Amino acid sequence: MKRYVLGIGLVILILILGGCDKSTDSPFTETGNISLTDGEGNPSTGLEGGESAYWGFDQLLPTTVYNFTLKNQSDTEVAKATLTTDANGEIPLTAIGYDLGLEYPGNSNGRSLSKLLETETFTIEVYNIDGKLVTTQQFTVDYGAPVVFAADQDGFAQNSFLLNAHSVWAKGKNLTSGAVLDIYVVDDIRYWDIGTPLNDVTGGSETVTVDGNGEFHTKVWSNPSLVAPYDIVADFDRDGYYSAGDLVDGYYPVGFMIQTYASDEDLQVQIACTYNYDYIDIFQATDNVYAYLNPRIQQFTHKWVHKYVVVHQDVWTDGDLLNDVTQVPELDTPQYGCTNEARVLIWPSILTAGKYDIVMDVDRNGYYDKGLDFLDNIDTYGQPTAGFIVGSGVAGPTVTITSPEDGSETEDEIVYLVGTVSDESIQFAKLIVNGASQTIGVTLGDLDYTAIVLQRGWNTIRVEAFNADGGIGFDEITVNGNFPTYGMKVTLTWNVGPDNDVDLWVQDPTSEWCGWTNATTAIGGWLDVDDVSGYGPENFRLSQDAVDANPGTYNVRVHYYSDSGEGPTIPTLHIVLNEGQNNQVTRTLVGPALNDNEMWNATTITMPGGTFSDYAPTGKLLIDSDRPIKNK
Repeated sequence: MKRYVLGIGLVILILILGGCDKSTDSPFTETGNISLTDGEGNPSTGLEGGESAYWGFDQLLPTTVYNFTLKNQSDTEVAKATLTTDANGEIPLTAIGYDLGLEYPGNSNGRSLSKLLETETFTIEVYNIDGKLVTTQQFTVDYGAPVVFAADQDGFAQNSFLLNAHSVWAKGKNLTSGAVLDIYVVDDIRYWDIGTPLNDVTGGSETVTVDGNGEFHTKVWSNPSLVAPYDIVADFDRDGYYSAGDLVDGYYPVGFMIQTYASDEDLQVQIACTYNYDYIDIFQATDNVYAYLNPRIQQFTHKWVHKYVVVHQDVWTDGDLLNDVTQVPELDTPQYGCTNEARVLIWPSILTAGKYDIVMDVDRNGYYDKGLDFLDNIDTYGQPTAGFIVGSGVAGPTVTITSPEDGSETEDEIVYLVGTVSDESIQFAKLIVNGASQTIGVTLGDLDYTAIVLQRGWNTIRVEAFNADGGIGFDEITVNGNFPTYGMKVTLTWNVGPDNDVDLWVQDPTSEWCGWTNATTAIGGWLDVDDVSGYGPENFRLSQDAVDANPGTYNVRVHYYSDSGEGPTIPTLHIVLNEGQNNQVTRTLVGPALNDNEMWNATTITMPGGTFSDYAPTGKLLIDSDRPIKNK
């Protein structure tokens, strides 16, 4: 065990935790209790083929390291983890064993017996750090249950597909021969509710007929160009909604990822999060720190990974030694192929004040490998402040929103933020509007004058800022938007600024483009503002009547008109279709990093169905022609 708290901090830690004392005076016992949960969040004594195993552990010693091993019926190790209990001697729900029973190319994922076997028995074992078996539990996986999953062209399960390179297939097994069903590819949903509309992102669902073997195998997405997590849904009643009896890959974690190749650059990502999967920058001493990752980069060559909590560095150099500040670096088994990581406890309270980074050591060599290991040394603004800060108890800055007015009502869909931060050294703040966040600048204590797009009804506007000591401050107001709905709303924001200029363009079915040189179109589309000095938003709007009268394809693209020395920026599109109706569709697209004068062909939307597909040519393009001059 590494001793990293010195002096009085060590005395306090021992007093609080009792020094992990195992004497008869301790209220904790090491009997060990195990609970199994399926991917839908239901307590279970067994799983169906393709499901992931989620485990809760209690009745263990507090803040103590344990090793966990999952074995199949042939006594082969399928998954393992090294985790630390919290102050109550518990380990919250943790995935140990993803996609059990699915067969991947070159990896049976624990299924070592005959494919004709209907069930297989697995065993989870819990060991203390001395190697003593604390407790164990067996469960069965039913391979005869109906299942649907993302697959390659040969029918093997696959969790990661490369951007613009791999086609996505869907495979179904153990189904009723002759059944006709619709297959949807949808944005990943963490918790599926009955009645959730199925909004296919590929241009439309695929209809399949189950063959005489109770199987189907069909291509559902050719050369996808949108990096993100997705689910596959088999809609048995073909009503376009998630219903009882429909199958999902995956309930949790994601069904599959569209990812890009790794590069030689730092793989900077958000990892530090709360129990509720929220990425945050500030923790207090009594908090637990969790890790969670659905990476945009494909790193599938390693079965197990280490997670290090290390002292913050603004710059990491290839080969830097990883010194974990907790008892040990956590070890676990990510989802095969895509390196997805469900939430894992990596540092239980009590925490020590300071600035920290998280490194996911993919090859487990104890050193930072640029372009291989995932690194969280940035805040949610994308700045190298730290992966996260443990507050020292100092007060945070005072944040004040002066406009719009709290509790006010407006007929304007766009309002402008005005406010202050008491600490003039702070350069960035987080603006959160109805749960969607973006970074805004702070100049000598003044919040950047920022356009905010409201929704109909009550809107919550929150601004957060933190200082160098981890003190956080915020202000929150509500504003009632009283204005009509639209058939199509496209909102563009970007993450680097404020001196650069990014432009939104939307082409309607008549082939007319709406953008800064043509802000109003013949069918009624309009661009509200050309933001030339900020982080957006720019907003395209089209009424429901106009959308209904003009079915067809709408192309959306983003042009990095000028970087003005700011460097690359990442655009984000928030799109709402058929607003306020039963068939409302909401989608967020995060683009690639754009350089000066590059164009991102984001997506093609087909109305009235509200489906999304690749906009050919996909990806980003360098514009060769001269740019029109703007009068800024």
